[in-house]
Amino acid sequence: MDVVRCTDGVLAAALSALVNVTHASASNQNLLVELNGVEPAIIACKKNSDSHVLEQAARLIGNTCFNNTYTGEQILSLQGDAALCLLIKVCDLTVDHRINEGCLIALRNLCTHEPNQTLVAGSDAVTLAVHVCHHSREPCLLTAAATLLTALGFSCPTNKSIIGDAGGLPALLAIVKRYLTSRSGNHDTANYHSDVGMTVAVEEACRALGSLLLHEGSRISMQKLGGLKLLANLVMETTEELGVLQTSAMPFCAMCPTAEERYHAHDEGRHLDYMVGVLDVLTVIRNSLASKRKQPPVWVDDAIDILSLDEDGLLRAKLAAQEIMPSDSDIVEEKGVHDLDGDVSSSSEEGQTNTGRVVEKPLEFFTRLSLFEERESLVMADHVVTTSLDLESLLFQVF
Repeated sequence: MDVVRCTDGVLAAALSALVNVTHASASNQNLLVELNGVEPAIIACKKNSDSHVLEQAARLIGNTCFNNTYTGEQILSLQGDAALCLLIKVCDLTVDHRINEGCLIALRNLCTHEPNQTLVAGSDAVTLAVHVCHHSREPCLLTAAATLLTALGFSCPTNKSIIGDAGGLPALLAIVKRYLTSRSGNHDTANYHSDVGMTVAVEEACRALGSLLLHEGSRISMQKLGGLKLLANLVMETTEELGVLQTSAMPFCAMCPTAEERYHAHDEGRHLDYMVGVLDVLTVIRNSLASKRKQPPVWVDDAIDILSLDEDGLLRAKLAAQEIMPSDSDIVEEKGVHDLDGDVSSSSEEGQTNTGRVVEKPLEFFTRLSLFEERESLVMADHVVTTSLDLESLLFQVF
């Protein structure tokens, strides 16, 4: 790119055009990478200072790797993740909202499979996402940061552990806590919850918590933090928020023991104190969803069934674990776990309810594709200057 002849305005307009060309087009994403067209955007993230250029550069990187493992790998080979992290570091968290959001979305879109997730987690992405969750007051940034943590840890136990060690759980709980504080009328965060975007941020924080808590180490940390009590308060305060109810169920179900874990604890005389009151909370969630004619997810019903096991049910679960083999097709039922959209994901950690039905703890509560996002850029007609009335008329007809 000819730096001498290309002003920041022209560069921003060119990047905007490429953003829209790559939107919803996998073939254009691949073509852009093959033509080395994404490299100028990465260079711009490192060296340019114009806010419009930086925003469009981050957005172009995000669109190019949207649900595309090949382009994501090429961007990572050019150290695009490092460039995005550098841009977040130099931008003002309180002012440059759109630039920071574009960077967080781009980092999230790079996490198309575990090798890419590992590379992104090896950068400063985890630390920066945790920092944003703790210190930002902008709903769109909180949403983007929480979803980035979810994408990094999706079906990746190693990254879930890294996020836990970096303080991901307290950071996500901080979003929930500030939201609840605002609802109680605290002046420091007045009207914090009035923005619809903040409700979305809380939903994403709960979704991230649900995913991270599927890792055993995170569950232990959650017990120490007492996070379920905070989430229980969230459920009781937001029974009218359908999205919050759905996603807040995920952490509770992730923390829920299997039937096998319950009968082992029962036999050893151990009390699972951290689960006290969880059955009541899940029942409230199920009833609230049902009252709004929304079918509760299957994993909510499964968790309630397991927590409702009496001594006879625990005994049946114990006998089932000792006698039923996975190959016994007459007894063991292969059952997928449905996410909020009705998709089916694989599952593990079998248990058994009072009815004898085998239930399983999900590997994830949602699909990977639901974590990705691509955006278009608004192009203004005044980017093109002409003295010809005919051309000007044609231009506005095109727009």
